[in-house]
Amino acid sequence: MNRHATPTPLMRRILLFLLASPLYLAVGTDAQILPDTPPSVAVQVYSQSWDIESDGATSTIQQSVVPIGVYVPLADGLEARVSTSYVILSRREAGATSDDEVSGLSDLRLNLNYGRLLNGRLLLGLAIGLPTGKLELTGQEQDVVFDFVAPDLSVRANRFSEGFNLGLTANYAFMLSETLTLGLGAGLVGRGAYETGIPGIGEIVDLQPGSEATVTAALNYTSGPSFARFTTAVTGYGVEQINGVEAFQLGPRVQLQASFRRLFAGGAGAVMLDVQNLFQSTNSSLGSGGLVEDDFNANGNYLTLGLGAQYQITRRITLGGSGLGRIIGANGQDVGDSNVFEASGVLGVQVTPAAVIDLGVRLVQGSGTGFAGEERAISGVEAFARSVIRF
Repeated sequence: MNRHATPTPLMRRILLFLLASPLYLAVGTDAQILPDTPPSVAVQVYSQSWDIESDGATSTIQQSVVPIGVYVPLADGLEARVSTSYVILSRREAGATSDDEVSGLSDLRLNLNYGRLLNGRLLLGLAIGLPTGKLELTGQEQDVVFDFVAPDLSVRANRFSEGFNLGLTANYAFMLSETLTLGLGAGLVGRGAYETGIPGIGEIVDLQPGSEATVTAALNYTSGPSFARFTTAVTGYGVEQINGVEAFQLGPRVQLQASFRRLFAGGAGAVMLDVQNLFQSTNSSLGSGGLVEDDFNANGNYLTLGLGAQYQITRRITLGGSGLGRIIGANGQDVGDSNVFEASGVLGVQVTPAAVIDLGVRLVQGSGTGFAGEERAISGVEAFARSVIRF
């Protein structure tokens, strides 16, 4: 009896599409709502352009993303956040004279947090995703979207809409000493069904995504100007259904992260270091005997190393810079590996006591192999502006 399955091209396309979907609900380990935080509106603008070279030909993809978020304190210990984005994606194939483009709104997301339980150490969260974004895409538009889901690209958005989503979280903080805090978190996400096209396949399917369950533990150390955090998160996934048939299941994922920050110059400056490793076990796909483990692991290891610094040069102006390296390991078929390096700079301006604007640029270079085994090199540039107005 064959106890392993080889994913079909359709399964692989859907799998990559789901892996590219951002986590709907991030489970934290901070059980705290800051008091006296005023209402605010955040508007951001990101513009990216990527050149992808493969087999001597260069294609270009571009995106512009405008996230908008509103924060409102509703009552003592109760806060609400609402967010959505307007997204424009385009591509120009090598040798083409015109662009293929798709644009529209993403889904509307509502987050509610309550943190006045057990002396403020327990934080409860509710997240709701409403399918208000652009959902009906043509086959050509689906292909454009799929160009943005490659793991070596650090794009801001690669989806427009999905089904109704509901998430719950609970985070609790233990004070171990004056310098040590232990945070524990748990979350569950239920995802609603929706119809979607599969890029490159040209088939519309009824997709029922699996649920997600995450547990997180973090140890925080604070001493004077120094702060360190060590985090472990484990996520398990439910079975995905396609047209009512149990089709596949993502393998469990483990994320390890260590973060360090130290202030200097009386708190005017800070240096940060972040190391993260993410690995995911083998998925399961539909085989002759039902849902069985794949005969290779389609998930490569992700190692990320980031280093950054910022300094407040005047009362109103702050400068920041960072570097980031991502090493994406090959999957079980020895493809999909990449080395990607990023550098960015940010200028922050306190326009008024209630308004802040950040202006920045980010440069990206990388090389490796795609999931079809092709050699590819990427180069990207991003310009962005971020503003927050408090009331």
